[in-house]
Amino acid sequence: MITDKIKIKLIVLVILLILTINTEKIFANDLEESIKAFGDRVAGKSSWDSQKALVVFKAYADKGDAKAQYYLANMYDRGLGIEKDLSKAASLYQQSADQFYTPAEYSLGVMYERGMGVQVDLERAVSLYRKAAHKNFGLAQVNLGYMYEHGKGIAQNLGEALKWYHKAAQKGLPQAQFNLGIMYLMAKGVTKDVEEARKWFHLAGNQGHLYSQLNLAAMYEEGDGGVQDYKKALHWYLKAAKTGFPPAISYVGYMYENGYGVNQDYKEAARWYLNGAENKDGYGQSCLGILYFEGRGVPQDNVQAYKWLTLALSSLAPGGDLDRAKKYQKLVLEKITPEQKAEAEKLIEEWKGKQ
Repeated sequence: MITDKIKIKLIVLVILLILTINTEKIFANDLEESIKAFGDRVAGKSSWDSQKALVVFKAYADKGDAKAQYYLANMYDRGLGIEKDLSKAASLYQQSADQFYTPAEYSLGVMYERGMGVQVDLERAVSLYRKAAHKNFGLAQVNLGYMYEHGKGIAQNLGEALKWYHKAAQKGLPQAQFNLGIMYLMAKGVTKDVEEARKWFHLAGNQGHLYSQLNLAAMYEEGDGGVQDYKKALHWYLKAAKTGFPPAISYVGYMYENGYGVNQDYKEAARWYLNGAENKDGYGQSCLGILYFEGRGVPQDNVQAYKWLTLALSSLAPGGDLDRAKKYQKLVLEKITPEQKAEAEKLIEEWKGKQ
């Protein structure tokens, strides 16, 4: 016969079991809510309760939950709501990847490729990217393609690079689409195909990929593939420039200076060049210096000409633009007085001090 005491104990146990189950359900909801809030925060859609997320992620990570380990690693990786700690991030990514959680395999690959919280190990990075790529994880496919393209951690194989870029590009990933565009434009592993390159740049550019927009603009400007269209070139330069992308800003100035796709306007060119120059774009600095030297769109001013041309020399890569800047700086030096040069040097130091 069941005594009253036993009945009471059974009732208490049942109540505790119900409370435990409900608590687990509530906490599980907290985990999913925290993951969603984290995603919104990373996407810049909203603020979030980072301390709550930290408590939830840590609690589940300590229990061995691969997803929680991954998101906690992300917090340490990005320094979101917690002090940035790449070693802890790598350790947590590893714990998650050990349970075959695909995003963690990819993220750990990035850590090994870049030496973030771990020693650089390109072969291990390739191995991790491959695991995630074979599970159809787009970002890993892009990175695996890149490793094949450049022979990092594995023998160079342009055919494999193309294969993985195609897989990721078909998912709509703009970086893969851009990389494919470059492969077709530069005839890397394929016959050169300007129209195929243009197609992929268009797809990526329409998603806001800045270098795709810049390449599209340059192709329309230069007439690659027999299609020269200055108005389309200006459209893509402006699209990128409006995001604050310095090279595009300077190229809009170039279009105004030469009257490509727009009425020639030196003042407007100088305005765009100044914007690019202030944002450390060497081409914009060089072109602005030349306008000051020649007095086009701005008053002739050897001090400003020397300032911007000198700054350009430390920004431009070797090539025609650098040679042009050197040529004009030499011309300025033939005309500038010692006092003007000293004033320009002072302006250069002041400008550098503000950066």
